[in-house]
Amino acid sequence: MSDQPATHPISPRSHTARPSFTNFLRLAVGVLGVGTSGPLLASGSMPVAMVAMWRNLIGALVTLPFAWRSFARVRTTLAPALLYRALRSSAFSGVLLGLHFLGYFSAMRLTSVAAGTALAATQPIFAALWARITGHHIPFRSWLGMVAALSGVVIISNVDAHLSWRTFEGDLAALGSGAAAAAYVVISSKVRESLDTSLHTFTCYISCALTSFFIAIGLNQLNFFSFENPVKEWLILGGLVLGAQILGHTMLNKVVEHESPTIVSMVVLFEVPVASILAAIFHVGNRPQGALIPGILVLLVGSAFVVTRD
Repeated sequence: MSDQPATHPISPRSHTARPSFTNFLRLAVGVLGVGTSGPLLASGSMPVAMVAMWRNLIGALVTLPFAWRSFARVRTTLAPALLYRALRSSAFSGVLLGLHFLGYFSAMRLTSVAAGTALAATQPIFAALWARITGHHIPFRSWLGMVAALSGVVIISNVDAHLSWRTFEGDLAALGSGAAAAAYVVISSKVRESLDTSLHTFTCYISCALTSFFIAIGLNQLNFFSFENPVKEWLILGGLVLGAQILGHTMLNKVVEHESPTIVSMVVLFEVPVASILAAIFHVGNRPQGALIPGILVLLVGSAFVVTRD
């Protein structure tokens, strides 16, 4: 995607403006949806690539009728070259979403839900850095926020490294998922200038499902239907599709049509307390160490400062 800045003009949308009330409500629903993801993943045992594949395949099938109508409509209003360029970008965002899922799902199994979601919440930092690279202004307060958030990352990683290599691997996976999620949101915001939510969502989800399928092959996770506790695993998968996939990512895709990807990434920070509270209520996942709390708070406060009002 090295030619992205040349083929897509810089969006006039502010990277620090407050979302509209309607989009704020959509973001709230989206955050509640994605917040269910961590606890559900931590309570299951289905291989992570399989979870991502089934979740996105089912999500794609749900959106297919709406996407088909959208495709029939947009092909009459958009030049073929622009349409297929947008579809290619949408498919590429699905690859990035697949990498995000692989990292995030792995983190939920390796470290605590609180630490994993907090480290994945570095997404706005990566989104802000990409915005700066592509020519947008990032306020000085945001740079200070990045430094503070990085300090939080160091604190969390240092605590987990002393616990075990397994938890530290979970931290690295969560950080990688944050970077992939930021790239996914940035590209999605460009795609949404040409495609509506349903067509972009379907293309992205089916591409993500294919990416997860090939990752599963590479990891030799080829057991597609039979699991240790099949009823439990399929119920968890259904919860992921309804909550994180349909209400979560689809709603965020709708918002990113009108709002800055940095804003969307910042609001998604609230996934951390939602996921942590749910994990504590249902007693799922590794219990976070008390020493992690200061690092999580520093990371969240710093990340929140990455995006400030104009």
